[in-house]
Amino acid sequence: PTSPVAAVVVAAPQAALLPILARMCKHKKKDKKRDKERAKYEETDDEKRARRLAKHAAKAVKKQEDAQVAGYSNQDNPWHDPNLAESFVWGKKVDKDRSRGIEELSKEGNKRKKLEMQVELEKVKRAREQREVDKEAYEEERRLLDRDREQMAFDDHAKREDEFQLEQSKVRVKRRVQEGRAKPIDVLADSLALLDEGFEPSDALDAKMQDPLLVFDSLNQRELAEVRGDIIEIAQLDEPRRPFWEAMQLVCEQQLASAQGTQASGAHAEVLKDIDAMLAGKRDHELGNLQDDIVRQLQGGEVDTDYYTHVLERLRLTRANLTLTQTFQQVKRRHVELLSGGAPPTARPRPRRVRGGTARRCSTGRRCSGSR
Repeated sequence: PTSPVAAVVVAAPQAALLPILARMCKHKKKDKKRDKERAKYEETDDEKRARRLAKHAAKAVKKQEDAQVAGYSNQDNPWHDPNLAESFVWGKKVDKDRSRGIEELSKEGNKRKKLEMQVELEKVKRAREQREVDKEAYEEERRLLDRDREQMAFDDHAKREDEFQLEQSKVRVKRRVQEGRAKPIDVLADSLALLDEGFEPSDALDAKMQDPLLVFDSLNQRELAEVRGDIIEIAQLDEPRRPFWEAMQLVCEQQLASAQGTQASGAHAEVLKDIDAMLAGKRDHELGNLQDDIVRQLQGGEVDTDYYTHVLERLRLTRANLTLTQTFQQVKRRHVELLSGGAPPTARPRPRRVRGGTARRCSTGRRCSGSR
């Protein structure tokens, strides 16, 4: 079915359509106004009070927004201008323009001019905020650089402090050795000084040799614990030889466990004996490859965890013993070099044998025909 309004619109001629629509809008406004007045009449005192408060609050917000320019108000702006939101009127210019017959800007013109001013102020505000952000980023970067510089200075100071403590420790060790009151680890630490670049060949005559693996012989449980503490202290200072001291610490802990009557691994003696036999005769790189394989298999859960954990512990101990042995061999070779004048000893050429005898040379330098 067709509505009455639609019927009127369809039935009315084209010329009479606009007046009809105007009357309909007018009646609609009247109905809306009547409904609003009826709602006011029927509302309670509390509702009326709340409506008026909301109306006043909306007016205050609108007034505050109108009193602001680009987010700034008369009380809060970086230029401290108490008349920022007010329209500036150049009175003398206006009077001069009037005398010349120039008309003032219309209301729309003033509004457009104010809008342009607000746009310019927005640009200025954004540029100012960007400068503040850039300044803060620059200050943060400078703080980070200062912090890194201080950290580098602190690390350098800590390194020099460790070097100084290490030198003092070497001096104390040498003094105890010379005075005959050396600790079990002092002779070894003093013999390692032969590997230093600045070691004088003249001091090699007084240097004493100490096999690292023999340091722990005839030491009781208390002495082994003291040696372990000395090793840890030296390892923290002597960074270039830290692998050597870590190997010493591992061997010392194994000796200490044996002195206490316990094994760190908890394995049976026969099992440890078989593991040691399996690892015997292998070189360091072979032991390293084997250690990597065992660690990878243990992480993947591919093997017997208990057994290969014991193998890994004995393997590390074997590598530690090998490190100590190789270092002691280097010390002995360096000792021989220093005693021979600081140069590596040259191997004597093997005599050449001719027909079962050693070739002899005559005084002229030629080979003699005879042999002995």
